Amino acid sequence: MRNTFLVLAVVACTGCWHTSHSGPPPWPHILTCYGGCQAPHYDPTACGGSTACCSHCIDGTWWYSTEQQIFGCGAKLEIRHGNKCVVVQVADNGPASWVESNAAGKCGGNGHIIDTSPLVADYFGGGCGWSQCFWVDVRPVAKSMPQGICPTCPCGGECKPGEVQGQGCGNCGWEERSCGGDAKWGGWGPCNGQGPCAPGQFEVGACGDCGSHSRSCGGNCQWAGWSGCDGPDPGDGKLPCDTGEPGVCESGVQKCIGGWVTCKRLQEPGEEVCDDMDNDCDGPIDEGGTKAMGQALPAFAAQVEDCSFPMVLAPGEVAQGWVEYRNMGAQHWERGQVWLKAEGSEAGSPSAVGVPEEWPAWDVAAKVDSDVAPGELARLRFAVSAPAATGDLGDQHFVLLTPAGQAMRCPEPGFALSLRVAPGEGWWLEPAREEPAPREPSEADPDGTTADRGARGGGCGMAAQGTSLAGLLVLLLPWLAARCGRRAASRDGRFAEAQGHWQKAPGRSATRTVVADCRLKDAPVLAAMLALLTACSSGSGGGKSADAGAETDAAASSLLSIFPTAGTAQGGDEIVVVGTGFAEGMTVRFGDVGAGTVTLLGPKELRV
Repeated sequence: MRNTFLVLAVVACTGCWHTSHSGPPPWPHILTCYGGCQAPHYDPTACGGSTACCSHCIDGTWWYSTEQQIFGCGAKLEIRHGNKCVVVQVADNGPASWVESNAAGKCGGNGHIIDTSPLVADYFGGGCGWSQCFWVDVRPVAKSMPQGICPTCPCGGECKPGEVQGQGCGNCGWEERSCGGDAKWGGWGPCNGQGPCAPGQFEVGACGDCGSHSRSCGGNCQWAGWSGCDGPDPGDGKLPCDTGEPGVCESGVQKCIGGWVTCKRLQEPGEEVCDDMDNDCDGPIDEGGTKAMGQALPAFAAQVEDCSFPMVLAPGEVAQGWVEYRNMGAQHWERGQVWLKAEGSEAGSPSAVGVPEEWPAWDVAAKVDSDVAPGELARLRFAVSAPAATGDLGDQHFVLLTPAGQAMRCPEPGFALSLRVAPGEGWWLEPAREEPAPREPSEADPDGTTADRGARGGGCGMAAQGTSLAGLLVLLLPWLAARCGRRAASRDGRFAEAQGHWQKAPGRSATRTVVADCRLKDAPVLAAMLALLTACSSGSGGGKSADAGAETDAAASSLLSIFPTAGTAQGGDEIVVVGTGFAEGMTVRFGDVGAGTVTLLGPKELRV
């Protein structure tokens, strides 16, 4: 018996398989098993107790074979059967010819017989013993190759049977294939785990009704988010449209915004100006008392430039007044076509100062009596009357109407006149001041307006001549004095000297309000009827009022009226004195009551 041990080693497949010892290796052999069938498949006696060729054969872990006679003791052989491969070490102390001669007949008597350890036989699927043998291919390999199962493919194969190979495929997917028993790769399996796109892929899609958006594929084969939806404007952004908004915001052009056709304003809302347009896009036109003129002139617009009316009337008294307007619009005012409408203190109520026999209509105080070109002035004259009831009438509103009967809206087409009806004969202030001559622009007054006339006298319902003053005296309140307005109101809404003031009535166009109010309050208790005598006119020698029972020590004043004319004044009562020529330092005496002596220190201060 030969002691043959087969030791496996890792080997790289080189060369090709051949069929005979006479040619280049490998050569076909008949594989048999030596060592008995007992576990663990080794026979310690196989080496005859010698370790000359195999020092580890007794541990049963070596893969060994015969063929010492051909390859030499300790040589490494690669044995292949079908798709299986091992590397063995020759560990045989006996003559190979004996094994071959005794085993050849068992396996058909053809070819070389190679006897191996039971480990090799079991690996190739054979049994251990002479009764089982099968063909193997043998070739020598380097002694450095480790024994055992070949880690690489058999020579001439593509792969190690059972090996699995994978690779990327498609859109970040993965596919695999396996090595078959013939040491050849099988086909690739399905490509699994793919993404929806390939890296770098770009996609464009429609959105809205006029836009498009795009997205790109990332390195993970997943789409990034869509870009914003946008597109070209219809008709290059020149197609007109209606925004559905009022005023200057109504006109627009079609734009593609966010992918949708949208009507975009041509003009944004702004501050309201006088131009016949709804600049703030809230519906009403030229509302809010706007006084700023727009670039485009409205068809009809008016500005109060000057006016004069009495401030206090006796019951039933009729007085004349006038108001001057400038045509601020683009249209001519034709004679008789522009009217001055009158209303009472409540919107829509009849005016309390109407004069039916003189007014063109119950609610029309006057008409323009001549053609007025844009920029020119128009003066309207009309009468006002006091009702029978006394007291303050409240604001009486006047506004110019267009030929169509619509109220002009700006910049200042109306004014409010505040009159007081006072009882008693002679209860009046000076009448409306005399009308100035028609004014035209000049070097001294380039705009022809009265914006600079506030310091020269006159005014709506605040008429006065020179330095005339209607004083209001309050006894026991030496610091209190009231005075009637007597200067023209300036266009910026201030009076130079007057109790009158500018005012915009709620819910109406901008108006100028004139307050005609001359009163004294908190008069002290007097024992007798107070008759107030103010300064005498120059040369009068200190006159005495028959009605008032009062006298002054001045000679340059004139007393017009005192109210009340009889009775007893108490604290909180009101005494009204009307006159001219009051001067600082004058002394007023009340009848024969010395305690009632009042010194008028000036138009703003009295001393009892």
